[in-house]
Amino acid sequence: MKKSFVKKILLILAVVIMNSMVVFAAASNDVVNGASSIIDKEAIYLQESKSIKTDIDSLNVKIREINAYNSEVNNKLDELNEIYKIDKSVITNDTMRKIREIRRTIKDTGKKEKNISEDDSINSLVQRKEYDKALERLNGILEEKKAQYKDAEEKKAVWKQIDSLIS
Repeated sequence: MKKSFVKKILLILAVVIMNSMVVFAAASNDVVNGASSIIDKEAIYLQESKSIKTDIDSLNVKIREINAYNSEVNNKLDELNEIYKIDKSVITNDTMRKIREIRRTIKDTGKKEKNISEDDSINSLVQRKEYDKALERLNGILEEKKAQYKDAEEKKAVWKQIDSLIS
């Protein structure tokens, strides 16, 4: 009876050890898969964020170019206004009235160009390894930038009208 009792205990102990090994193997596999998943998400984030940041930078350059043109025409108009105050014959009253009417249609959105590297929310999301949320925030910035570009294009169209009347 003693031998059979010891055999049963050894058999139970063997089963427990085998189950523990299976659980340990599964847990270590989950850890490896989890680390691999984080690395995969980080790689995807880096690739996608680079593309989004490139698009945002490109839009920033285009917006700056448009704003420079608009500012140039605005400066021409300011100079013309100064000359017009002294000599009304430089441009017709009708043309000046048209210019003023057109200029009133320009909407000032007053939105400041935001640098992505200044966005602490994205940096903190990346540090916490919340890559999906960081990409979502970057895409939000890209959409804002597209809206700013559209506004800039609309303003440029108005300034082009003014420029054609000035010239």
